[in-house]
Amino acid sequence: MEELVGELVIVNPQLPFDPANQQGMIGTIILADLKMDEITVNFGNNHTGVYAADALLTLQSKHEVYQQVLLGTQTLDQEDYKTMHRVNMFQDINTRESIAKAYDLLAENHAVLKLATISLLERIDLSRGTDQGLDRGSSRRR
Repeated sequence: MEELVGELVIVNPQLPFDPANQQGMIGTIILADLKMDEITVNFGNNHTGVYAADALLTLQSKHEVYQQVLLGTQTLDQEDYKTMHRVNMFQDINTRESIAKAYDLLAENHAVLKLATISLLERIDLSRGTDQGLDRGSSRRR
């Protein structure tokens, strides 16, 4: 799926098994074979890992993150709220550099990471308008 190539993602920090040992790290998708559920991610210095789509996290839409910011005024502590707000501001700027800064903030704050991201699998399903994207039964981890 060519539109995924170049996208920034974070390897789920809760991933139970990761041979590339990159949990919580930010990388760039360099190859996506959705039929095989293999997403190749580059972490820099020619270090890559291959993951299932449900092992990678991607930013939610600006609208969804903004909704979390609004809800966060009542539920988040002050630092988490500020982080969430900054992530949303970086999304508004919408350059590769600003999105990378948003991911940097999220990589440092796992509480906000859970609120501001969805799995790549969920995003693919949403873009297809279906809940049947990849075979959910496989849930392979690499």
